[in-house]
Amino acid sequence: MWPFSFAREKHLIKIEYTAARDISGIHDDGDTVDLEFSAAELTPGREVSRTVQKAIGGQRETLHHYGLRKWSVVTEPLARETLDAVLEFLASVEGGEEFTFEAWRQETGPSLDLDFVAGRMRVAEGVTCTLDSEGYDLQKFIGDGLSGGADDWYQVSFAVKELP
Repeated sequence: MWPFSFAREKHLIKIEYTAARDISGIHDDGDTVDLEFSAAELTPGREVSRTVQKAIGGQRETLHHYGLRKWSVVTEPLARETLDAVLEFLASVEGGEEFTFEAWRQETGPSLDLDFVAGRMRVAEGVTCTLDSEGYDLQKFIGDGLSGGADDWYQVSFAVKELP
């Protein structure tokens, strides 16, 4: 038996972006917007870029260009108002615009994030990112006793990547 449980932790995400496209009616073009929502899944990863060359004599040389943190995000089911705000964010950054992404925010105070470079945990902080996915995916939920339509809830899936 394991001495710990595998209960899923609820992740709170904080994003700061500049409203630019598909404005939801709450913000104006150019407004700086703070958006917070819960993620059902938050999967960290790392993207590495390197070039490997092999000489005629067999010697290999590797040139490491960069290593960047990235995250795959699946939101908790979102009500219409929060969904509109998340879709406004995604539309506003789909052209490669930068935004701040705080991936491991908890209401009780600072949380920890894995520092891939040093290989240890560190206090999470906002990171400048871009959208790493080619858009987003929506999954529709209809609650018990609801008829669908205006009461529908949605989960949104997308990925972000730290800027070098």
